[in-house]
Amino acid sequence: MDASVKTLMDWLEGQTNNSLYIQKKEDDDLDEVRLQLTEVGYRSDYKSLDGYTDGTALVLHGHGSMVTGTAEAPLPQNSYVIPIAGLSVSKASEDGVILQTDRAHYSLSVDNDNRR
Repeated sequence: MDASVKTLMDWLEGQTNNSLYIQKKEDDDLDEVRLQLTEVGYRSDYKSLDGYTDGTALVLHGHGSMVTGTAEAPLPQNSYVIPIAGLSVSKASEDGVILQTDRAHYSLSVDNDNRR
């Protein structure tokens, strides 16, 4: 396993049962998610119906919601996928991780305002 993938996976596994705040910036689009992390999975080569989440990825399992302005909407599934093609971690600390993939820039942090 690549060192960046291992760093991210180790951080995520240390956050099991915590609430995470995830920001994903892709092109000019910013997605924000709150997720109560229950488990971290590693998915090897995968072909999705839409092609968007094809390939190897980390799958974050848990209940979550998309943050949209002042409201939140439930995630369509109880998981969040981070494709790992081109993954590089630029910062990893106890409070969060900043990373880049071939498609997007991510910031993951412990969501202290949303503990469940």
